[in-house]
Amino acid sequence: MSSNVEKIRRQFPALQGSPAPIYLDNACLTLKPQCVLDAIEEYYLEYPGCHGRSDHRFGRTATRKYERARARIARLVNASNDFCVLFTRNTTESINLVANGLDWRPDDEVVTSGIEHNSNLLPWQRLAKEGGIRHVVAPVNADTSFSMEGFADALSDRTRLVSMVHTSNLSGVTFPIEDIAKSARRHGALLLIDAAQSVISQDIDLKRLDVDFVAFSMHKAFGPTGTGVLCARRQVLEQIRPSFIGGETVSDTRYDSADFVDAPDRWEAGLQNYAGACGAGAAADFLASLRKSDIRRRLTSLNQVATEAVLSLPGVRLIGPEDPTLRAGILNVVIDGINPHEVAMLLDQSASVMVRAGYNCVHSWYHAAETPESLRASFAIYNTLGDVEIFTQSLAKIVKHFR
Repeated sequence: MSSNVEKIRRQFPALQGSPAPIYLDNACLTLKPQCVLDAIEEYYLEYPGCHGRSDHRFGRTATRKYERARARIARLVNASNDFCVLFTRNTTESINLVANGLDWRPDDEVVTSGIEHNSNLLPWQRLAKEGGIRHVVAPVNADTSFSMEGFADALSDRTRLVSMVHTSNLSGVTFPIEDIAKSARRHGALLLIDAAQSVISQDIDLKRLDVDFVAFSMHKAFGPTGTGVLCARRQVLEQIRPSFIGGETVSDTRYDSADFVDAPDRWEAGLQNYAGACGAGAAADFLASLRKSDIRRRLTSLNQVATEAVLSLPGVRLIGPEDPTLRAGILNVVIDGINPHEVAMLLDQSASVMVRAGYNCVHSWYHAAETPESLRASFAIYNTLGDVEIFTQSLAKIVKHFR
């Protein structure tokens, strides 16, 4: 194990112990470094007050720390003053905020891809069923990579919004956002990017990318659960009707009217997850201390070794491109004739290897592609070659047992 990886691993309490657990479910949720845990605890121990409401020292400190966390998130994605950072619970809530807030016309169309997470499918599906929009699914290539031809055919002059995954949790492919943005703009459409998987390994630069909304969850980026982000272009955010209103969203009320405040508070109703925001800010700083190019290089090297070993096993089929460099840190496979849930349980029980089994919240693609449930390993910067070797060797034994 390189000294750099060893140094990183020491910062994660969940990876300590002998033997250390082998955690390969990072596409679902990443582990938390000590600095994040400290930031959460610090809020509750040292300044457990409300943001923007109380004049005492707890309230003032909570307000300062909360806004500092917002600024740290903005730096993580290089958000200019044209963008506003809103705290939500997760990517799902961020996307729903847009879906439920825009003033839809009956002929509006929303275009998504064929490999969207349920969080970027169900909001549009429901709007379509309720008669609010038409939902158009742009097909992807057989290996789940982006199809510009399929996307172009899905667009029309009625396209109001393109809502697209950046990096897929299904296969790890990364979509060409700049090309997608150019096509969307030619049709006058808004663009929302689901960056839940990409924020940890891809360079997201909102001063460069021509997008209107970027949604992600901090629990996939070394941060706490229950804390998400929506970065919204301020000019477009004004078109979004807040899903919730109440305390914090107004400067004054009367029995029959209210004066609403500006962004971001207008879209953050009620008492927020201040501890989570502070933890998210610490996670953003931790992630910023790591070069994205180093993260990608490490994920690719681990994926290359794992891919070669796993695909040498009988009856194993890959979901996604064969080239590991095109799949970020995700290795998702179907093992013919073997229940992936049983395999996942056996890996955990026999070797303390934690992976994901099932439809990975992309049921729609599995059904359309007539593909059974799969076994997914997903890597992070703290994983080692030893982790990969134990995973692949243990998987080989399980496959041999069932064969």
